[in-house]
Amino acid sequence: MHFLKFIAALCVSLSTSFLIDTFTSSKSDARKSKIISRSSPVDNFDPKFDRRSFVLRILGLISATNLFNCFDFDAKAVPLKEVKFGSPILTESVLLDLLPISGKTANVLQSIQKEIEKATILRTLSNKISLEGKNITIPAAVWDQVSLVSNRALEMLNRNRVELEPVFREVDNAEVQIRRAERGEIVFDETRSQLIQMKNASDYREVEKTLIAQQNALLHLGAMGELLVPAFPFKITTDEQYDSIPHLLGRALVDLVIRKDQTSLNSTIAIGGNSTLPLKNVQSTFLGNITLVVDGYSAPVNSGNFIDLCLRGFYNDLQINFDKITDVETKEEFGIVIGGTYKGGFVDPVSGNIRRLPLEILRYDEKLGNVPFYGAARNTRIFTKSPPVQTFTIPGAVATYHSPNDRNGGSSQFFCFLDENLNSDGMTMKSSIQSFDGKYSIFGYIISDSNQISSQLKDTDHNTSYYIDKAIVNYGADNLLKTRAASFKTLLMNKGYSNDE
Repeated sequence: MHFLKFIAALCVSLSTSFLIDTFTSSKSDARKSKIISRSSPVDNFDPKFDRRSFVLRILGLISATNLFNCFDFDAKAVPLKEVKFGSPILTESVLLDLLPISGKTANVLQSIQKEIEKATILRTLSNKISLEGKNITIPAAVWDQVSLVSNRALEMLNRNRVELEPVFREVDNAEVQIRRAERGEIVFDETRSQLIQMKNASDYREVEKTLIAQQNALLHLGAMGELLVPAFPFKITTDEQYDSIPHLLGRALVDLVIRKDQTSLNSTIAIGGNSTLPLKNVQSTFLGNITLVVDGYSAPVNSGNFIDLCLRGFYNDLQINFDKITDVETKEEFGIVIGGTYKGGFVDPVSGNIRRLPLEILRYDEKLGNVPFYGAARNTRIFTKSPPVQTFTIPGAVATYHSPNDRNGGSSQFFCFLDENLNSDGMTMKSSIQSFDGKYSIFGYIISDSNQISSQLKDTDHNTSYYIDKAIVNYGADNLLKTRAASFKTLLMNKGYSNDE
């Protein structure tokens, strides 16, 4: 019986598509020549026809959805009226939203972004079907919508190519300007390529390829957007004790090469007489790369410190540790993975002290827009009622780690929440994780995790250890500003830390 109900609902959607084709085929030959083909998603694009077709197909999708509801089909997908086009929020969308751009350029970029995000309905429905374990086909009207929004985004991208060219920045020398121009060409072509792949994959009903192309299109669109920021948008903290910390005035891409070491005691070595000593045998396996976008527009001091330490090779061969942080109000514990642990932290060669980082939280200001608030005291409810812009509920958020009792005490350590904190949908973190928003400085996001490394990081075997084999800055070193030397006042603030601690 359920099968018959599903067939009936599917027929409504298919019938609507047939009516659309019949309606459009009755137009003039000139109009016919403009119908979009799979082989050429842009050349014959007709916006007027596209809008009419889109509306009709959505009506068909609504009809099919209503039919599902009428039959009380318990294997149905989420009703579309309950699905927000941009939900769940993708990390790539967050990076786009954090860009400090305005005016016509911002309008163009945001319009393309919104079109691409409309395809997120496919992700929501596909995930819902997967969780329910039902063998249901994605409605044809959903696929049609994804194809249409892919075309629309592609047409908008091509039409506004001039507006999307990298802007000139006064701080850049000629060599940097050339590199920015070259990168602009690369990310534009890659965005276009991903939109074409998204269109083609949706035409052939390939869910995984469509969703990957959507994420990549948003990611490269964000990279294009970064090149459109004319100047750094806000003033960084003037506190002298942070003067010697490099600032990241833009974004950077970092690859963390992850290694797993397995130790076994399968032999011994004689040390004299009848005494022996166990001989450790270490087998190393490279798991792959975790790629981060490090965002100076969110936390220029904390992100600048991270990029500086990556370029110094500080993180190379440091062990990855596991810990839990506790919500002081609910006492709920959350598993985290911590990188960058080395004694008391990084000793800044300029000041001779262990480099300490301020709590740096991006908040919305009515006059200035998104600006970071500095210091533990200034980020209390007593000082500000503005909520943090960023949240840990977005998977892959990376933040500076510090003692819960010293929010200005971060140094080299950074962390992210383990996958065990994900909701059952696998797309968002538990809502209770929001209790840590505004208490740790989020400075980056994981955008690529080859071989699903993060899901493999588990503290279950004392003979297995994980390491950051290398931290490689692939892009963005040009955005790192080495600030002036520490003042005499800063040098006097030495608290007795040394390289040996």
